[in-house]
Amino acid sequence: MKSRNLKAKVHELHGMYTVRMIAAVMLIQITTCVLALAFSILVLRQGTREIRENGKSTLEVYGNLADVNLKRAQAQINSFAFDSLEVAVLNSHPDGTEKDYYRAISHVAKLSHDMENLVTSNPWVGAFYCYFPERNLFVCKENGGSYADNKNAIDAFMEKAAEDETSRDSTKWSCVLIGKKHYLIYFHGFRNYCCGCWMELDTLANNLSLKDDSQGFYILCDGNGNVLWPDAEEENAVDLSEHYWRRGAQTCYILSKRSEQSDLAIVRGMSNAAMLGNIPAAIWILLACTVLSFVMIPLLYRALRRWVIKPVAKLNDAMDRVSAGEVDYRIPEQTTGSEFEKMNQHFNRTLDEVQNLKNSYYEEQIKEQKIRMQFLSQQIQPHFILNTLNILYSYEKDEYPLIKKMILNLSKYFRYIVNANANEVPLKAEMEHIRTYFKIQQTRFPDTFFAFVEYDKEIGNCMVPPLLIQNFAENSIKHSISIGNHIDIFVIAQKLEEDKILVRMLDTGKGIDQALLRKIHAFQETGTRQEGLGVGIQNAIERLQVLYGAKTSFEIRQDPPHGTRIEIILPLKRGENDEEDEEEDEEEDE
Repeated sequence: MKSRNLKAKVHELHGMYTVRMIAAVMLIQITTCVLALAFSILVLRQGTREIRENGKSTLEVYGNLADVNLKRAQAQINSFAFDSLEVAVLNSHPDGTEKDYYRAISHVAKLSHDMENLVTSNPWVGAFYCYFPERNLFVCKENGGSYADNKNAIDAFMEKAAEDETSRDSTKWSCVLIGKKHYLIYFHGFRNYCCGCWMELDTLANNLSLKDDSQGFYILCDGNGNVLWPDAEEENAVDLSEHYWRRGAQTCYILSKRSEQSDLAIVRGMSNAAMLGNIPAAIWILLACTVLSFVMIPLLYRALRRWVIKPVAKLNDAMDRVSAGEVDYRIPEQTTGSEFEKMNQHFNRTLDEVQNLKNSYYEEQIKEQKIRMQFLSQQIQPHFILNTLNILYSYEKDEYPLIKKMILNLSKYFRYIVNANANEVPLKAEMEHIRTYFKIQQTRFPDTFFAFVEYDKEIGNCMVPPLLIQNFAENSIKHSISIGNHIDIFVIAQKLEEDKILVRMLDTGKGIDQALLRKIHAFQETGTRQEGLGVGIQNAIERLQVLYGAKTSFEIRQDPPHGTRIEIILPLKRGENDEEDEEEDEEEDE
């Protein structure tokens, strides 16, 4: 018995409108929160991925730049070693005579001068050198004085390398530690002598501008992942095959670029905190709002229960009592001022409330129609803000007059857009707005179209729907302008009869597509939204029907031999200050 009563109670609750409404609201709220959370996480991951891709691109540029300079220096020293006469002379066997001694000194001086040209043309290289073992002669031309600071260690390294066949046959730069400094050295043996060059890793890092920034840090490693710069005492070697590396107490995401010309790798490290710190604040705000929305769900339910379920249950109980014959029953009235209290007050009135409810119904229908008109009007607001801002951004500094003109037109354009909240505006204001729009588009597409906008002054203050003409002007610009094709656009408004206005727009473009024309005619006949037909055209037709009904007409067709013709007939509705404005216009003409 209890089970049957419980089942009946559940069935009754399921049938209640308020329960369904609360369930629908909660379902929408939870679904929205879940989707927002998923979207936030997706955007967060996308932002992190873009930061990593940017780091990868930068690393690729640095690696290629380093390889280009290393390869260039390597090619120059090889060419120099083969072509230099001084190198050939100094490579000959010394005979121990005084003449040979002084001749060697002369060629050393010339060789040093020639090597100075190599240093000048290669600012990245620390020094170029030639080593002649038989003469125990080491000729070095440095760039910046690093050789003198570490001369003994470098000389000892070169003597040892000259005896090592593996070092003599090397075709790549090697990472070596000489003294207390890390160098990139290119060493190659030619018969009885050796030539090469070197650079310090500090110099390479400075030339590549490898500096820590807000997104991460850079390090230089050898082929085994041992850190060489900036901190050669780093305990953990970098596993270049992995994407994560632990640096101290922090785990970092790493990207690496191996040099093709040397045993060196440039590593870009980014901590999670650094990457997340570069995520736009709007994403974090969205994520916080999503979490807050989840927290608000129980509060929303309590509020709906208090503000909706209980008042509706109270009203439903009163209706049941009246239906049962308790015609004298009245709902206790309170002074909370809520909508349900007002409903209770109306419930306690006479049976004439039925007629009042009918009137309220018609008023609600009118209100709904007005809201629909406003919504349709808002749907056709301009959508090229980003394009115009990009135009301003692309201007050069010496184009200030053009920038000033563009900003002036934009300010007039957006001032009109912001203030176009009424159902109707004066025709002259709408036409002036079209002129401003064409000026902006002519700046964007110079020398591509001619625009002519004109109207009869006697109808300048007649009222027309705002932004109606602009919608078709936008379509004309969008579909008719093409590279190398100049078109003309005409927008003309004139008085057709005593009580009508004719607005025409013509262009000399390629003409509207027949398939699109069929969809427009189908929408005019049925009122059913057509797939593939622009929202702006459908909204324009629907606005005209809502505002004027049978007093308006809209026609669009091809205009042979080429182009499109649009004709809109509107009822002539004069503004409140029409006569005063006409007198002002006559005075201005005089």
